[in-house]
Amino acid sequence: MKLLFIGYELPRDLYLKYDKVFPSLNTHYQQVELEGDLMHLIPEYSENEVIQYIESINQQYNANLTLELIPYEQGE
Repeated sequence: MKLLFIGYELPRDLYLKYDKVFPSLNTHYQQVELEGDLMHLIPEYSENEVIQYIESINQQYNANLTLELIPYEQGE
């Protein structure tokens, strides 16, 4: 499993993150809070799918969302 952290550069991208991306990810992946940040647990077999999804959102909305996949062990 990996934790997916989604970052943003422009304030308008923050709204996109919480209004568009998070609701979609919430239907497929468990949301967790770590050190005050909301992230999603992503199985390794879904990594490419999630990366492509974020890239498509960036293209569709001319956004600059960034992502980081962080190794995660259950129980951390």
